[in-house]
Amino acid sequence: MKFGAAIQALHDADVEHRQLDDCRHLLYNEGTGTVRIVDFTQATGRHVCRRQLPLIHYAACPSEETMQCEELIQAGRLLGLFGSGSEYQDMDMKRACMFYKRNRALGLSYPLALEAQLQFLLRYRDSHWHGARQLDQNLKRSGRPRSYTHHRPVTPEVIDMILKETGVSRRGSNLIRIRSNTFSP
Repeated sequence: MKFGAAIQALHDADVEHRQLDDCRHLLYNEGTGTVRIVDFTQATGRHVCRRQLPLIHYAACPSEETMQCEELIQAGRLLGLFGSGSEYQDMDMKRACMFYKRNRALGLSYPLALEAQLQFLLRYRDSHWHGARQLDQNLKRSGRPRSYTHHRPVTPEVIDMILKETGVSRRGSNLIRIRSNTFSP
């Protein structure tokens, strides 16, 4: 996860590494627990990353159309963050995209929408969606028809609650917090 955060921090700083298909550019110090990304000879400083998903574990590999950043897809494959399932069946990925688009429609800036989306995923993914999957598996075993549980609607109040808990303001800029992820160019 630290590598994913570091790569996203580079993209937030408008830097595209352009060589992340080679794992020799990603270094990890076990003693300090820090990550380093090296060899910026082919990097560009004019990259505008329009990702719609954070770089975290998914059951499927997102398409370029879904993620909207080829380098992050390559990095996710290299780091083993993506499973071999079908993108169309990965409910976590679908919900994450919907949550991001709703944030943008409510007027959140691009960095704030990404930050709120990541906090939403980290908070609800393990508890809420895992419970829905467990229910689905139990229904499968019992022979009853499959159905997903009703998920809590993402309303402006829910977004405000998440933003309040994460210390993010709708009006203020959160670039410092987003860019403070550990990476050493």
